[in-house]
Amino acid sequence: MEAVTGGHQLFFNGMEQRLALMVPPDRRPPPKRFRTRRTRSRKRPALRSIRPAVHRQLVLFDSRRDYARMRTRMVPDPALPELLESLEAVCLGLGERRGWRRDQTAAVNRALKLLLATQDTPGAPIAASTVKMLRAIRLLVQPTIDVLEHADFLVEDRTSAVTTWAERKTAHLPAPCVLSSPSGSR
Repeated sequence: MEAVTGGHQLFFNGMEQRLALMVPPDRRPPPKRFRTRRTRSRKRPALRSIRPAVHRQLVLFDSRRDYARMRTRMVPDPALPELLESLEAVCLGLGERRGWRRDQTAAVNRALKLLLATQDTPGAPIAASTVKMLRAIRLLVQPTIDVLEHADFLVEDRTSAVTTWAERKTAHLPAPCVLSSPSGSR
């Protein structure tokens, strides 16, 4: 009976979150946010001219990257750090013009670093379909596409919404009938 008087409580899986939601908002602890602060030791990235690589590294076979298994905090440095610095400068400038928060700018910078570190050809433009795969690790897709497009470093390979809609609406129709002429007559 002595252990019970000490105030022990048994929690089941997921109860902590439900109990935290029952606490009034004025008594909740402030939310923890990851912020990147520019200090004197971390200088503003330099904006240099960005020129995509003209060559392409051929791969033996195409395989889809599994970004869901990657940790965004442990990404290796890209082969071209000056390219990353230039894209970070573009991201910072675009973010200031559009009013992005620091955590949003930091998330886009993490996405850019991840994309540059996993390229087959270092310095090649990045395909929009590759950026879309970052949704698996909950990184910001559209702002990353905006930064790459602003830097002229994006290859647009997505299917347009009109084409997707038309294919979905006409999928149930029979295939077009092609009439062929008899082999002897023209």
